[in-house]
Amino acid sequence: MSEITTSIISKVKAELNITKEIDVFELHKQLYSARKNSHPDLFEDGLKEKATEKFKTLNVLYSELKTHMNGLRLEQSPNELAIYEKSYETVIDKSRIIELEGENKRLESTIKSKEHQIDTLKKEVQKLNEAKNEELNKELINVYQPKTKNFLVLGISALLILVVNILAQITSLKTSVSEIFPFGIQYLNYILFGLLIFLIFRLLTRNWKFKRIQKITEELKSSSVIKSFYQENRKEKEHYYSKTEYFLESDIEEFIKWRFLRSKYRVNLVYYIEKLYRINDLKSLNYLKDIFIYNLITKGYIRIGSSKKLDREFMIE
Repeated sequence: MSEITTSIISKVKAELNITKEIDVFELHKQLYSARKNSHPDLFEDGLKEKATEKFKTLNVLYSELKTHMNGLRLEQSPNELAIYEKSYETVIDKSRIIELEGENKRLESTIKSKEHQIDTLKKEVQKLNEAKNEELNKELINVYQPKTKNFLVLGISALLILVVNILAQITSLKTSVSEIFPFGIQYLNYILFGLLIFLIFRLLTRNWKFKRIQKITEELKSSSVIKSFYQENRKEKEHYYSKTEYFLESDIEEFIKWRFLRSKYRVNLVYYIEKLYRINDLKSLNYLKDIFIYNLITKGYIRIGSSKKLDREFMIE
């Protein structure tokens, strides 16, 4: 037995506290068991560091002993190999198990890293969805929110009426105004007054629509509306080996139109009056639809699926 061989066997026996003489296969068996029992995952945090150092030492010894046994195998005659064939196969199998354990450990580490990246990306996507949802809300509200210029025009109209009435009381100017406006100054007053009424009506209508659109956007985010939509529009389809629930983008449009934008009256006077205040333009519908979609995505209720005849599918989580 060479000095190198003696050194390897001695180191293994010393590490395992073995004093008696045993063959190399038994030594390999005990080293394999010791390595397995010293795995850091088997220990609590307080003992994990010490176990890790022990495990590293046993790994080095195992690698050296395996190399020694491979060399020993090459030196043996066919008859000797036949005797120890199963023992060598056991050594090879255990070595392969250790290699697979190492590969599994690397894969677990890679998976954890990828999972962390996925979680980070999910958080970023959620932030983007929340920002997009907020942006859509602001854009839609901005469409209906009364502007400063509306109040300015209203004020100017009222001022014009006041000025016309004052001018009408001044005899010296009354004739001049009548010449400029051939229909009579009272008609000019009527026109300006009508314009004022129209502007007030338009402002009130816009303000009512503004409050209505705010209410609709809040209702679209409520759990009761979401649940109602789910019950009315969910569909099922086979997805691999299980059934998946989904709905279409057109389902959202129909739901919003039916629940929020349709008239609740028959065709009569009330119907036409209500029509003046009704929100029924496509721009508002698209905004409301996108707000509803992004709200569901942000809450993790749905994910975007494939398209079906130019109609987007949304998979229910």
